[in-house]
Amino acid sequence: MFFQIDDQLPNSQKHRDLADSVLDGDLRGPAAGFLWTMAGADCQATLSDGMVTRSQIARLLPDAGLAIELAGILVGVGLWHEPGHDCPRCEQPPEKGWIFHDWWDLGYDRADQVKTTRRKRRELKDSKLHAQVWARDCLDPSDPTVAACRYCGCELKKYDHRGAKKAHLDHVDPTKAAGPENVVLACGDCNRRKGQRTPAQAGMTLAPPPAHSAGRTPGTPAGPTRPSSAGPDQTPPAAGPARRPHVT
Repeated sequence: MFFQIDDQLPNSQKHRDLADSVLDGDLRGPAAGFLWTMAGADCQATLSDGMVTRSQIARLLPDAGLAIELAGILVGVGLWHEPGHDCPRCEQPPEKGWIFHDWWDLGYDRADQVKTTRRKRRELKDSKLHAQVWARDCLDPSDPTVAACRYCGCELKKYDHRGAKKAHLDHVDPTKAAGPENVVLACGDCNRRKGQRTPAQAGMTLAPPPAHSAGRTPGTPAGPTRPSSAGPDQTPPAAGPARRPHVT
């Protein structure tokens, strides 16, 4: 995550207003610009969606009273808003806090979206989840290394890492990180075509998992069944009382 500052910052009228205070021997304007920069970076690091609190700026500057005074200067030039502001483009900040003006115009992702993206990345690196998805989507439970794309049905091989038919793990609902129930196997072509959309949004159909996966928890391998000694119309005999071991 980055807080964006480009080479046009010196040409911003609001930042020029901060710098002009130096002409009168007042260094609080540049100091407020420093606070603006540090608070922006901290907002990105803490995923606060551009919201600034008093405790936050007190951590950034050793003088809490000066920090609040500088925040007032940022409000005065229009770089921050106080609670109760009338800017139609910006949300209301927390009580006794501030919000960056036009934070979302810079193209930042919201905190909940960033957190979901990070959880999805962790899922795609989870070897246990990989094994669960292959066990569910494989064509034959005796060989969990061959499966079919859940969108187009083409054959996928777990250890084939070349070409457009390379197996990918796809989040069915890209807005969620919900474990193997939300992850399916897809070929490279279908994975790229679907992108960050649901199958319905992409005009694609998600096929059901193979028949051997029915009736068990998604991602759980199908284990062998132990044959019963009882006949088809018989009830297995009840276990008798436990025998006391012979002691010599």
